[in-house]
Amino acid sequence: MLRDLQQTQRLSLLSYSSLDVFGAGSFQARGALALHAAEIRGFGVGSGTASFSAESLLLDNGAHATGQGPVSDLSGAIAFRARDIRLGVNSLAVSQFSVVELTATDSFTVQGAGAFSVQGDLQVNTHALTASRAATYSIVAGGDFTLSDTPASGGKVSAGLGASLTLQGASLAVNTDILLPSGLLTLRATAGDLTVGRVLMWPAPHNSFTTSRNTPGPARSPLRPMPAR
Repeated sequence: MLRDLQQTQRLSLLSYSSLDVFGAGSFQARGALALHAAEIRGFGVGSGTASFSAESLLLDNGAHATGQGPVSDLSGAIAFRARDIRLGVNSLAVSQFSVVELTATDSFTVQGAGAFSVQGDLQVNTHALTASRAATYSIVAGGDFTLSDTPASGGKVSAGLGASLTLQGASLAVNTDILLPSGLLTLRATAGDLTVGRVLMWPAPHNSFTTSRNTPGPARSPLRPMPAR
């Protein structure tokens, strides 16, 4: 049955509380994979890794469910790998894993109003982190939070206007592009260092009477948007 599920072009798993992962192993969907839950918990992973991979991956709590909360210590890792990763609406927590990895080779987007939190360390690997139009989102790690660059795939990266994004960890290292045109970015380290190894980019629009358009090309600015002209 599990092998048959992996062959489907579009697979959606919905929980009204938590999705529990037992043991290390891998699940590879042939097409699009969506996981909808309030919480994803790990049991019996030990020092191994539980991995989920797909062409595109959506993680959200579309049912507005309530999780049961962690019931055991942190161990092992969970990895989510796809060409395109989207973090969607409402609050989704990943617990009982020492490390959570998110790797997107093409695009990594947050959308809607929501929050993605992990109990342990969080590693995000992507060429660029973007948000949908007017999104309000937070990504929070209880441990260390690292954003690392990956080689550009050549695909077009688009970002919506007016998004608000908060990134928080015990320590926070930003080493990839963050694209938030006319948006608000908050970076917070609660116990360790805050390191920005890349110049953040978020081009601001400028207005001309009744028309509005984005400034041409990416505006590069250390920790502040380009002023309107």
